[in-house]
Amino acid sequence: MTAAGAEILLIGLLLGFFVSQIVQYAVSARSRGQAIDSETYAHLEQAVEQALARHLASGAVVAAAPAQAAAAPAPAPAAADEADAEEAEAAPAAQQAAAPEPAGADTETAAPAGDGELVPMKVHVGGQTHELQVRTGENMLDAALDRNVDLDYSCKEGSCDTCMVKILSGRENLNDITPEERDMLDEDQIREGYRLSCMVVVKGPVEFVQEER
Repeated sequence: MTAAGAEILLIGLLLGFFVSQIVQYAVSARSRGQAIDSETYAHLEQAVEQALARHLASGAVVAAAPAQAAAAPAPAPAAADEADAEEAEAAPAAQQAAAPEPAGADTETAAPAGDGELVPMKVHVGGQTHELQVRTGENMLDAALDRNVDLDYSCKEGSCDTCMVKILSGRENLNDITPEERDMLDEDQIREGYRLSCMVVVKGPVEFVQEER
């Protein structure tokens, strides 16, 4: 029980005590055929008022509750602190996501993403020479086209000789002649290093030319 509650209970008990005394005295006097004279009643009333005055003058009832309220600590703003912490943790991730990506390299020399090793591929076509970086495992025709080198081609299936090129160096760094190439090229062309670029897989440095036809 709080101090204020105890004081209120004490005053209540005190008032009850005096009231019960008055009632008991009145009953006792009436049973004896006596009436409470005005002087006796005034003394009893004065005693009750004095008792109440002493407790009210001490300020116990009025001051107890505010004192307890002032002493109670304020609750910590846990929810606000947690929200601030979450916002602080999210800030670095948001900044990282907003960071711009670096600009890509020149399309003629850049190699697409892959696991193969970068190797040089020199291409002579239309009176121009293009020195490219390609990855091992790339198709020769596609690698040139992806880097804006305009090789002639038609079907990309080895069914024509439009994409034919002559290997100047690096034959050993290419895949073997395919059946499609043997159907389209004669033996003399194969011996001289002609290949269908759409059927060629680059495995190392290579140089070739596509002749005008």
